[in-house]
Amino acid sequence: MDFDSPDCVEKDFPGLYASEAGGKGKKDEKDFSDADPEKVSKKELLIGRRKDKKEKKTAYATLEGESSPEEELETKSPSKTKKSKTFKFPSKSKEKREKSREKEKSSDPVKLDEVAPKQVPEKSEKEKDKDKKKDKEKKEKEKKDKSKDKKEKKLKQGSVSEEVLELGDAQPIFGVSLGLATERSRCHDGINLPLVVRDCIDYLQEHGLQSEQIYKVEAVKTKLQQLKKTYNNREGSCVGEMDVPIACGLLKMFLRELPEPILTTDLSSRFEEVASHSQVSQQEQELVSLVEQLPSCNQTLLSWTFMHLDAVTQNEDFTKMNAQNIAMLLSPTLQMSHRLFVAILCHCSTLFADTTLHK
Repeated sequence: MDFDSPDCVEKDFPGLYASEAGGKGKKDEKDFSDADPEKVSKKELLIGRRKDKKEKKTAYATLEGESSPEEELETKSPSKTKKSKTFKFPSKSKEKREKSREKEKSSDPVKLDEVAPKQVPEKSEKEKDKDKKKDKEKKEKEKKDKSKDKKEKKLKQGSVSEEVLELGDAQPIFGVSLGLATERSRCHDGINLPLVVRDCIDYLQEHGLQSEQIYKVEAVKTKLQQLKKTYNNREGSCVGEMDVPIACGLLKMFLRELPEPILTTDLSSRFEEVASHSQVSQQEQELVSLVEQLPSCNQTLLSWTFMHLDAVTQNEDFTKMNAQNIAMLLSPTLQMSHRLFVAILCHCSTLFADTTLHK
């Protein structure tokens, strides 16, 4: 079989020769049909050219089916190639990383424990801000409380140290129990009283019973502090530096600073009950029995104080003080009610019959 023969080529590529043959036949017919070239119009020439172009396109269309994929990609427009995105498979490096991570998680149990709490849903930013604010407020409060405590401690320590420095001794008489005060500063004649109480009562018994200033006029505070310092230092008697207001002020200061009332905390309520009795005789007997239950130092201080106040009321013409007036002034200092103060003052001659005020 000859490959150059046109019959074999037409069998293999029928479309090509069909189109060319058809085109040539038509051209020949046009060329021979028009015997006079001058008579051919311009429109017919244009129509012929268009038909030739169409025939060429059909010929190329038949050949497109047999073209290679590389030629098809080149013929396509660049805009279409941009729009169509090719699918990319995940790279091997990413797969390897994910596999290595999974192996590490499965091999390390500690890491799994560490990862587990992170899976809990985290708080929002607002909640975190609120928690932070609360923590800050708590810390600030704790700091303020600590600073307050420190300041209070410093003030207390400073006040105590100042008092100690001013008083000059770590064993004062003022502000301690009555037993300690009497032990630290005893009277020379053996009476169970602190020296400051004895000096004040002696001075007032001698110079105050005829004065209207007694327990009415306030003393100068600086002078009181100086005398308090001398008595706490146990430097001796200060009777020579006293006047009526100072003697009254020192006696009231000592009684006010006692940590326990003269009647003691255990018997104070019973004294108040006895003072409420309407019968005078029964009231007196019960008061006598209660006074006997007091410690000896308390009995002595109570007897000397009320015997002195009874002398003040007996000199009412000079002092202008009766039982009611003096009870209003001194019942808070002695830590007892107005009624109990008056009851003891009225029965002091029988309650403290063995007590005599001597210098």
